[in-house]
Amino acid sequence: MSIRQDRRSLETKQKAQVDSARQAAALRQKEARKRADATKADAAATRTRSTSQAQSKHREAARAREAANKYGKDAAALETKAAGYGAAIATLQAKIAKAEAVESHRATRQQLLDRRAATAQHRQLADRITSTQERVAMSERALRALGTPKPEKLRILMLGASPQGDLRITREHTRIRRAVEVAVHRDQVEFDVRLSATTQDLQEGIAKFRPHVVHFSGHGDERLIGFEADLDEHHVGVVVTASAFASACAATDTPPTLIVFNACKSSGTADALVARFAPLAIGMTDSIEDTDALTYATALYSTIANGHSVNAAHLAGKAAIELAGGEHDLPYLATAPDVDATTVILVTPVPPVAEEVDLRAEFRPSADGRTDRLHIVNDGTATAPGVTVEVQAIGSGEAPSLWDTEVPLDIRPKAEQSYHVNAHGGTAHRWRVRMSWTDATGTRQTQTQDITAI
Repeated sequence: MSIRQDRRSLETKQKAQVDSARQAAALRQKEARKRADATKADAAATRTRSTSQAQSKHREAARAREAANKYGKDAAALETKAAGYGAAIATLQAKIAKAEAVESHRATRQQLLDRRAATAQHRQLADRITSTQERVAMSERALRALGTPKPEKLRILMLGASPQGDLRITREHTRIRRAVEVAVHRDQVEFDVRLSATTQDLQEGIAKFRPHVVHFSGHGDERLIGFEADLDEHHVGVVVTASAFASACAATDTPPTLIVFNACKSSGTADALVARFAPLAIGMTDSIEDTDALTYATALYSTIANGHSVNAAHLAGKAAIELAGGEHDLPYLATAPDVDATTVILVTPVPPVAEEVDLRAEFRPSADGRTDRLHIVNDGTATAPGVTVEVQAIGSGEAPSLWDTEVPLDIRPKAEQSYHVNAHGGTAHRWRVRMSWTDATGTRQTQTQDITAI
């Protein structure tokens, strides 16, 4: 929950506490009046000499006490409710104070960064001129060839940081995984998930996993990103600049193609990474609700895993937020000048392995020469339908005749068919075996092999 939501919740609970206290005070006044009425009626019953009048006054006093007890009970319930609001208000005030301290720390650090930037203005201006010249030259060439992915699985490094425990990091990663698991190309996507991510997790993930996509969910703003420290208890976290994050992502021979910041006010960080090295980056233009952030990320990766472009996935994420009634204009896609996001497809199906028939002839003589066999083995990956076999002599002599060849047979992959060799015919020791079958188009195919029969 953002600090803005906490403040709204605090105002609501403070108003509810005031209302409960006011209603309780009104009931206490009514209780006091009824108890005074009961006391007055008891006194009147004591003074009168009439028995019937005394009984009437006692009954009146009893009714007044009963009403007073009811007002008192209702007032006590409202006072308890107001006390509960008070405890919740104290908790929220402490949480807001802590968040304001974090914001103050960030503001102080930002002032320091601004001062450093001012002292290096001349150098930055020269760098910008050089960068502009390079971009103009690049614009005159073809767009960067990012549209065709390499023949490998898409690797996504998922980083989550919520040092104060106020974000649903685990829920986000669970929803993303479930969406990818039912996508068309689910087998072509791999995840390296690092929750409670530290800066060391970022560097290790980049170096070991070599991700194509880096996804960060947590707190941030236009120039700063919040990681966690290596601590078990809730804490303020570790603030990292956009420049430092870019340096870590670029410190590899295969930098990521897409960086996703699912964090508040991170569009400036996305622009900074694209200006530095990244072809594509996604950020948020303002504070975003947890539910909207989860919805966007789920649709984004589902669309990518279904084989669509990064631009289409970004639009699908925004549409998912709009369908849910959220602020769909917050997600922002930054692209390098030489990159067209509509052509960048990160996942493609693995082409199917073509099946083929591969027949092999093998002569297996018997000890007595009476049961010699010719085996036809299918070493391929497809069934060979309607196999027929012919044997011709090579050189001098006559070819033997084969039995059991009248009916064409199917030979499955890695299977074989044997034919009995006529022991009384054939004098040639070199044979040419012609093996024929019908392919999927109905065409007869022939494979020839020369063998020695001894």
